[in-house]
Amino acid sequence: MPCFMRMTRTLDSIVTEHGLPLPDLIKIDVQGAEIDILKGAAATIQNCERLIVELQCVQYNRGALLVNESLPIIEGMGFECVDPLFCNNGPDGDYGFRNRR
Repeated sequence: MPCFMRMTRTLDSIVTEHGLPLPDLIKIDVQGAEIDILKGAAATIQNCERLIVELQCVQYNRGALLVNESLPIIEGMGFECVDPLFCNNGPDGDYGFRNRR
């Protein structure tokens, strides 16, 4: 399989550069890179009231974390899972989180 390199930017850098208002809700569906996105949005999500994050229930994206690995990381960022698997898509599903701050 060919490998491609792409330049990426964090959500924090984009929000800062463009002076964007901080969001109340963020929906993340990035096929296994959810934790990477959240880590790159650490400052932005501090004021975010809610997150909706698609998490994998079964391994289908190589190297992606599964639900049981992702939940403690997201909770460690200050969020509480209040809507576990509210949208079941089979191999993955959407989880709702509330900011505990």
